Amino acid sequence: MKRRPALLTALSLPVLFLGACRNDAVVTSHEERLQKPVGCISLFILPQDEKLASQMQKLYPFRPGCNTTLTLSYRNNIVCNSNQNAARKTLSEFPCNFLRLELRQQMKPIYDYYIDLDHPADTDDIETAFETMRDDLGL
Repeated sequence: MKRRPALLTALSLPVLFLGACRNDAVVTSHEERLQKPVGCISLFILPQDEKLASQMQKLYPFRPGCNTTLTLSYRNNIVCNSNQNAARKTLSEFPCNFLRLELRQQMKPIYDYYIDLDHPADTDDIETAFETMRDDLGL
């Protein structure tokens, strides 16, 4: 049985904890299901927000009634009452907002982008999410 040096173990624990608290986006892609070329994409925003709809129209010419649908959902000021996160909520910035983009083609999930945010979702977050999806899928 090999033993790791104590210094290596001592240094790896803080790195593990710091990496676990990052707010990177989680992306799930089933690009192989995407039927190309994508003729058009419809947009659905939950909850409805005219400012976000206007921002999204600047990024892509969405049209209602298409078989490919992008759902943008977000929540701000989420209150978590779970005791499991009590230490994290008290000792660090606990995310209380999220942003999610989900692309479906004929009801089949193609792409999902999810990120926890420590601030309300804004147009910069949405633009970053959409550009990431566009680059990943080659739209």
